[in-house]
Amino acid sequence: MAEHRAVIEWEGDLDLKAMIVEVISSLDGISYEEKDGGLQVTVISSSLQELRSTVDRFLELCSIAEAA
Repeated sequence: MAEHRAVIEWEGDLDLKAMIVEVISSLDGISYEEKDGGLQVTVISSSLQELRSTVDRFLELCSIAEAA
């Protein structure tokens, strides 16, 4: 079975960074590593539909955290 992957690079203030890490921790199939003061977020799934759903959910939760 094929593996599908999306990589998102994020940079921002430290308070928001902590919220982004909490969002990542709440989702399956998503991980991160610290890169140059920001985050490199990796989403891996077995189907494109699942990949898109996870990326969409991640971005939605990040938007909510940023607006709070």
